[in-house]
Amino acid sequence: MAGQPQRIFFEWKRPPLHSAADWIAANLDEPSKAAPPIIVLPTARSRRRLIELLQEHSISTRQIEVITVGSLPEKVYEQQKETASHLLRNLAWIAAIQKLPKPKRENVFPSLDVENLARLSSLATRLQTLHERLGAETSSFESVSREVKKIPDFPQTKLWEGLAKLQGLYYRELEAMDLWDPQAARNVAIYRRECRTTRPIVLVGLTDINRGPLEMLEQVAEKVTTLIFCDPVDQFGFDDLGCLIPDYWINRRLKIPDATIRIVDKPADQAAMVGAFLTKHTATFGKDRLCIGMPDEKVWPQVERETSRLGFDTYYAKGISLQSGAVMRLLEKVAEYLDDPSYQNFAELVRHPDMSRWISRLLERDSWLAELDGFQNLSIPARVDFADSEYFATPDLEDFPVTHILRAFRDFFAPVAPVERTVQQWAGGWAKIITQSFDEILDETLEALDTYDQLAAMAARQIVEALEFIHADDRATLPLKSAREALDFCRNFMTDPVMEGGETNGTVPVLGWLDLAFEDADAMIVTGMNNHVVPMAEASFAFLPNSVCSQLGLLNPQRRLARDLYAASLMHACRSELMFVVGRRDVVKNPLQISRLLLHASDEELVRRATAFFDFDRLHPDICSIPDASVATRPTTQQLVIPRPNNVVVPTPLSVTRFRDYLKCPYRFYLAIVLKLEEVSDSLRELDGGAFGDLAHKVLEAFGFSSVRHSDDPSLIRAFLQDTLTDLAHPLIYRSRLPSVTLQVENLRYRLEKFAEHQAEHRRSGWLIASVENKLDYVFDVDGNPFVIRGMIDRIDQHEDGRLAVWDYKTSEAGKSANQAHRDGKGNWTDLQLPLYRHLVSKLYPDIDRDQVGLGYVILPGSTSKIKFESADWTSEDLKSADECAVQVMRSLNQGIFWPPNPEPPDFSESFAAICQDQVFEQWTAGGVA
Repeated sequence: MAGQPQRIFFEWKRPPLHSAADWIAANLDEPSKAAPPIIVLPTARSRRRLIELLQEHSISTRQIEVITVGSLPEKVYEQQKETASHLLRNLAWIAAIQKLPKPKRENVFPSLDVENLARLSSLATRLQTLHERLGAETSSFESVSREVKKIPDFPQTKLWEGLAKLQGLYYRELEAMDLWDPQAARNVAIYRRECRTTRPIVLVGLTDINRGPLEMLEQVAEKVTTLIFCDPVDQFGFDDLGCLIPDYWINRRLKIPDATIRIVDKPADQAAMVGAFLTKHTATFGKDRLCIGMPDEKVWPQVERETSRLGFDTYYAKGISLQSGAVMRLLEKVAEYLDDPSYQNFAELVRHPDMSRWISRLLERDSWLAELDGFQNLSIPARVDFADSEYFATPDLEDFPVTHILRAFRDFFAPVAPVERTVQQWAGGWAKIITQSFDEILDETLEALDTYDQLAAMAARQIVEALEFIHADDRATLPLKSAREALDFCRNFMTDPVMEGGETNGTVPVLGWLDLAFEDADAMIVTGMNNHVVPMAEASFAFLPNSVCSQLGLLNPQRRLARDLYAASLMHACRSELMFVVGRRDVVKNPLQISRLLLHASDEELVRRATAFFDFDRLHPDICSIPDASVATRPTTQQLVIPRPNNVVVPTPLSVTRFRDYLKCPYRFYLAIVLKLEEVSDSLRELDGGAFGDLAHKVLEAFGFSSVRHSDDPSLIRAFLQDTLTDLAHPLIYRSRLPSVTLQVENLRYRLEKFAEHQAEHRRSGWLIASVENKLDYVFDVDGNPFVIRGMIDRIDQHEDGRLAVWDYKTSEAGKSANQAHRDGKGNWTDLQLPLYRHLVSKLYPDIDRDQVGLGYVILPGSTSKIKFESADWTSEDLKSADECAVQVMRSLNQGIFWPPNPEPPDFSESFAAICQDQVFEQWTAGGVA
């Protein structure tokens, strides 16, 4: 080691960064502007916090440079040539893979398609990650290859020979561009002992440093001052540069009392414990001085719900990954649609919040989505391709939103339409898509936007910056054809992978494990204290078993354990209140293990804690806890109320088909008929029952008006029905392009063929079609008040002897008879459609005996053998009871009786299942939980 670093020890009874800021302020000489001292922190959050504290000392970033340890290497050696960007390194790896001789390539990547550029880019990224991880430990593919040859019977020596050869080709590709790999440049500087600096370097709490940066610091040790935070008795636990000596910390007991530990059962209990802890300490410290530790992200959703319920605003300091944020999700949906313009991809794209907002601006209305779903239900399209102009040029589609959207998409997505382009061109195109999609919020200041738009604007700017960096590089000439392939390629080079929202006063930060030791909150609760979370299992090196990694010195679990033991000690020593929460089960009820940090205690404490964890049901009050302080305020019954009807206007005229809905459930009738709530879905992939029935009714309606309606020749009837179906179904089949729709049309064709035979026989028996599709009203007197009913009668026939018959077409698969559809097994009326039709018919035939009007179904089920004219066999007494039932329904409607809901959900009532809490374990009722 060149010279000796200076070590400064601080007792850890106050937050480390406060001690560091005070020391820097007291010891900062008046530096020259050319050489400000370098302050090095372990994490980005600790860096930001130290800058804030230094500003309180009136020290600005012009006087000093504050960095994280990842940026340190380039401060202590002089780069001999330009280093390659992430993009060019990826391209160099791709070229190296393609040039690797086939025998060696097959040793490394068997059956690899070197023409699949998306696969090669992903593989290049993995290789770059492995290259950087090994480089940080001053190793290379070549050095690993040499070492594994020394291991007896090691099975992958040829693989590492191939990787060593591949790395050499990678270096040659960069050399041809007169560029250098940054990790290689660092290791060369270490090997040649070229690390030097004239600037003071202050390491703040850097207790765990990789081998590469550590060797660089050793070469400039005389310029290094390291600030160490510990109990005075623990000063022997650090080396000259302030790094932990693993053996010392592993042999030292973790000195935290049982009262600091709480063992609970489920993630919900962890969340409740967080709520109780925050509630308890808010009065003492205020919300600004609280902190939540979240080593296990799986617990976060439960904690977020609980803290929100209790009125705490939280700030997830880990940030939101650009790769999973709203902007990237929009680009993914665009790419998926461009490469496969299926209706499903189109529907998902237009439903993205930002694309939806753009479309609302385009169409100048917000109702377009329901209209679009109506179009989907009408046409059942398989594809919606803006490149197919004939698809949306038909006059009957001109007023649909889909027409205007597709025309706009054709120009909007032109920069990324699926044609062969270079990576450079694709990047420019994707950048243009973002600026077009988010132009409204990108023109605003962040302060003028709500939280969602702030995050979207920040993400959009960062992604555009990364894409424009690629677009500006003339060497990015790799050709790509697919929008998705190009997007996946470009997203590998997002320079800033995490986007952070703003932290405001009164918010409680939620931090990962590595940030907690340097957090200065007065009260901290840490969840997820389970093994393999804390300490986290060390990530393996690709292509190397952990045992070999340890043998080569690439994995050091002891170093990681020492780091986490020190961090836990520091958390406990420098704050007033600390709690570690251990869960016994995860979100899917799998058993967990207690963190071995918490068992790194005296023998008595170890036994007590382990016993408490495994003997949880008996509850050890000093360690185990059911978080009743929070649970006590939590409701114990279902709090989502089923909304009761109010301000009801009686729906009149009332369709005769709606009496069935009221008889099934008055409340669901209220939702559907009074409030007019309906489910609109775009998930249809075939004609639903209503649409299929409508098509059949249109064909049969046309037949009822045709010149062949009185024919008794089945061939003439069949020919008319087939031609009419072909004409009516052609636009549907053309628009849909789904085989399922074509099959349904052909199925209807078979049904109509069989119907033609029955219709001819019906005519030969003396029946004539008198009228079709009659829309009629009738007024009932209900307790002195008029009540209007209305119905559309499919068909009225008159016999040559003067008799009348009312027929309703039914195309359902079940093929129920009129009696089965209208009455239950006990004879109770469940539907009143046909009995009420006879009153409507009296408007056309005032002198008829209504009880003598024939009533029935023309049944057209899937099984053609069951197609027939099916008359109901109701007596006058039956029809009288139907009228009485109808009057009672009308009376109830006049009185506004729509409550309570039927506890047994009727068939086909799934649309209202959420409102009525169908199948809910703790269903709400007026008297409490059902």
